[in-house]
Amino acid sequence: MSKFDFLDRFNQPQKLDPDHEALTDLASQLGGEIVNTSSGNYLQLIGEYRADFSHGDSRVGTLLDKHPELRLDCFDPQRLDEQLKLSDLVFVDAETTGLSAATGTVAFLVGIGFVRGDQFVVQQFFLPDYPDEAAQLEAIADLVSNYKVVCSFNGKSFDLPLLETRYIMQRLSSPFEGMLHIDLLHSSRRFWRHRLPDVTLQTLEKSLLGFYRHGDTPGYMIPQLYFDFLREGRAEPLYGVFQHNQLDIVSLLFLAVATQRYLNQAEEYQFYSAAEALAISRYLLRQGRLENSCQAAADQFACCELDEEAEALGIHLSRLQKRLGQHEAALATFRRLAARPGEVRLLALEGAAKLLEHQFGDLETAGRTVVAAQEYLDNPIADIPYDRILFWHESLGRRRQRLLRKLSRESGDSESRKAG
Repeated sequence: MSKFDFLDRFNQPQKLDPDHEALTDLASQLGGEIVNTSSGNYLQLIGEYRADFSHGDSRVGTLLDKHPELRLDCFDPQRLDEQLKLSDLVFVDAETTGLSAATGTVAFLVGIGFVRGDQFVVQQFFLPDYPDEAAQLEAIADLVSNYKVVCSFNGKSFDLPLLETRYIMQRLSSPFEGMLHIDLLHSSRRFWRHRLPDVTLQTLEKSLLGFYRHGDTPGYMIPQLYFDFLREGRAEPLYGVFQHNQLDIVSLLFLAVATQRYLNQAEEYQFYSAAEALAISRYLLRQGRLENSCQAAADQFACCELDEEAEALGIHLSRLQKRLGQHEAALATFRRLAARPGEVRLLALEGAAKLLEHQFGDLETAGRTVVAAQEYLDNPIADIPYDRILFWHESLGRRRQRLLRKLSRESGDSESRKAG
């Protein structure tokens, strides 16, 4: 081979880098854009959901027109009387190389949703290879830094800790640090865990939004599809991953609004369980709506079967009734709870005795109620924790002695009046 033949090899058309070819093919098929920066490359895809877009039972335009703001106490019990605009929220969901938030796990696809005018936009940032991670994270930070609140689904436990770890690993400042975080998984557990078989996002979509996925890429397959892309340049299987991520983020918007709408109309509903009624009653109580809270609990307690969930609801209800001065109603609640076994029966009998003594002045019935509690406590088949038996013996004993002293004084006063 002559030196000229050797040099001619460099003048021949070179084959495209297989990694770049795979990324170009992915961008072309999805309609995305490859962004080149000094820190590396990433693929950016922007999806726009206009006002007429339907997601289950609702449209984007209807949702944004009727619910432009969210009340934070729907999602965070500590945030009373605080509201924010939907346009202040950024919705985040990440697809990762594993289910651990450890340092070796990478978020290869991060979707960011936000309201822009009368539409909802989902901007996705795809990591073509590990060395490009800094470029991807910098682009995410540029977008997120314009917002005040981040909304996720299980993001407090997984997505946000993982992303913050990746920012640390790349020696970058996390845009999520210090942001208010709404995790819709927490509010979903609070209100629907007893009604639904589970509170996964797809179950909530079907039950609350009327949205059903068809041909969706299962979450457990997603890491492997990304690894196949890195090893073999297989771009086509990733199309479904992008779609899966977009649907997750759109559902976050609709689920946030559905949660507030449900709480706004909760008093009109017939609750599905005592536990659900208890969550609603507590929510109303945090708002300072004591009478509404009591009514919501009373309506469900009157018609539900007595089980462990009903016990908690009944105890909560009795406290509300006493605060409102509804002593007869509270007494009826205690008497119904007294049919339950264990400490609940003792709590109910003691509560009834207190009302009979202090509010109704019926010392004899109060005394008989305390005796009934003591007899149940002494029953060998009573389901009372061993370390609580002494407490109940002392508490009921003191109450019985006090009632006997009061009855003795009343009897003495009666005899004195007769003698006089």
